[in-house]
Amino acid sequence: MHYTCDSKTGKYINDGSNTIPESTKVPSIHAETGLAVEYLGTAGYRLYFHNETRTIHELAYTSANTVGNSGPVSNDPASSMALAAALYSKTNLTITYVRDQSNIGVTNYNSDGNWHVCMWHHTAV
Repeated sequence: MHYTCDSKTGKYINDGSNTIPESTKVPSIHAETGLAVEYLGTAGYRLYFHNETRTIHELAYTSANTVGNSGPVSNDPASSMALAAALYSKTNLTITYVRDQSNIGVTNYNSDGNWHVCMWHHTAV
């Protein structure tokens, strides 16, 4: 659903539904996934989530009101449903997640147009 605030009444008005079309072919969404969203200005929004096999995927919502499945950010399964996103510029976006008990997964999209995956090893204290 999409709502707009009526500045005279302070109430929200339902502007219709933004249902994701079946043609988008959204992968399975894990029932307990965390969500992260980043706004890329005129390029629209990016939504990050875990699918049922615990890999992280991206949906793109554009300013032209279209939704697209951008595919996996990483095919590396996560051990937790937690994830976070940080946007530095349209060509520098980082997603972090818990890979396993000893590693934090870091996936970075940068100016070469690719996602780069690395692990930060940590020792429990």
